Amino acid sequence: MGLLLTTINNNVMSIIKLKVVKRIEETSEAVSLYFKKPFFTSIKYKSGQFLTLIFTIGEKEYRRAYSLNSAPGIDKLLSVTIKKVEGGVVSNHIFNTVKVGDVIEVMKPMGGFFLMPKTVSQRHVVLWGGGSGITPLISIAKTVLYKEPKSFVSLIYSNKDEDAIIFKEELNVLANIMGNRLKITHFLTQPKYSYFGQKGLLTTERIVELMVRIANSIPMKVEHYICGPSGLMDVIVEGVKFGGAVEEQIFKESFTGEPGASNPASQNLNFEDRTIKLILARQEHGLRVPANTTILDAALQNKLKIPFSCGSGSCGTCMCEVKNGEVKMVGKSCLSEKDIKRGYVLACMSYPVTDEVVLKVV
Repeated sequence: MGLLLTTINNNVMSIIKLKVVKRIEETSEAVSLYFKKPFFTSIKYKSGQFLTLIFTIGEKEYRRAYSLNSAPGIDKLLSVTIKKVEGGVVSNHIFNTVKVGDVIEVMKPMGGFFLMPKTVSQRHVVLWGGGSGITPLISIAKTVLYKEPKSFVSLIYSNKDEDAIIFKEELNVLANIMGNRLKITHFLTQPKYSYFGQKGLLTTERIVELMVRIANSIPMKVEHYICGPSGLMDVIVEGVKFGGAVEEQIFKESFTGEPGASNPASQNLNFEDRTIKLILARQEHGLRVPANTTILDAALQNKLKIPFSCGSGSCGTCMCEVKNGEVKMVGKSCLSEKDIKRGYVLACMSYPVTDEVVLKVV
């Protein structure tokens, strides 16, 4: 195995081939794949980032971004966790087909949701997760606990029942090793009769109560990292803000965009045919964007190798800078308000509004 470099318009895009060396079924709906790192190649990543897996299924290429549960400098193997999605082409392909020994093409790790450890840091990192949202959070937890000896971690993790808890045994082992530096609180919505922990949904009131408890138990700088279903994340963000957290303390990751949210019809919008200029790898391309077609789809239809991963606005891989003209981004994206104000958009959910649009692929 090695690093395969594909030169596209003077731009080098890295496709890495990784061999599956271990497969673990975490729950009946979640599986983890462990990869051996390629020889002579260093794969650098940050805790919380994702890996994009590439599959050809039925002669069609699919790319899906999955968060890394491994922690850099701590875990020897790269690993991602995939939750089965009803009707999901790729997730079901992985569950039914991928086995130890298979070689999978991946893009380099990416993502703006991450934590950078500092040995001298003294902070309380509070992780809020639901379901498969635990995947990047466990990577962050391991990084803080092993690389910041003066920091603490609290994990608040919501699931349906005990059987749905991903990394249950690994979390228990980590808690035993770390003692009072790691506090785990499970919330189960449909627990078994024998369960004596927290039951029910995470509500604003419960989150505020936890915030008070957190502040009293470990009086130091607090940072909140949130990942899970969009509805749950909205409640958590509202709760931590109501509990006193400010925007600079809150970091969140969304696995999926809102279904159909980038479709103009979903917002009673209609876009005309436009011709724009797309700057890709220092070369300028004239691109016709048909009516109600995203810039990403138009680029791919014209065989322009614009980088992309999720296609739903949740990963940020297809980010572009608007150099001229007006572009409308439809739906909820992973970009921050600061990014949007600086003129960045996501090609997968953007439509040109004028003919003078000039976009530079970041």
